[in-house]
Amino acid sequence: ARFVESRDASVRALLASNPGIPSEWLSRLAGDEDTQVRRAVAKNPETPFETLMRLAMDESPSIREYLAGQPRTSAGMLAFLAEDENARVRRVVADRPQTPADSLAVLAEDADKSERRVALETLKWRVRPWTRRTPSAI
Repeated sequence: ARFVESRDASVRALLASNPGIPSEWLSRLAGDEDTQVRRAVAKNPETPFETLMRLAMDESPSIREYLAGQPRTSAGMLAFLAEDENARVRRVVADRPQTPADSLAVLAEDADKSERRVALETLKWRVRPWTRRTPSAI
């Protein structure tokens, strides 16, 4: 438990990335002041859903963006993140095939041109899977 209190953020991040630590510690580290630590919590495959939901509301857009791009992020969480105030977060959500179609439809009408394009590509891919392009090709 003393490592959770360490003054060194890299020690706390290393601890947060360990899949064997108790979920209570992950929950505690999800509120850490350092984004590196919170990102490690988001990446940990054993982080409980409730803790991931807290991270989906994190003050740092980079944490929310990272969470949106994680393969294990649920469709419900992607729907929540589709309404994020940050355009980069919404763009990552728009590119995820697991994003619910109704959220993609909303993103396809987003004020941000990039998100509209990505959401439309993702919707098109659902209709015609062979048209899927990698994000770098978009």
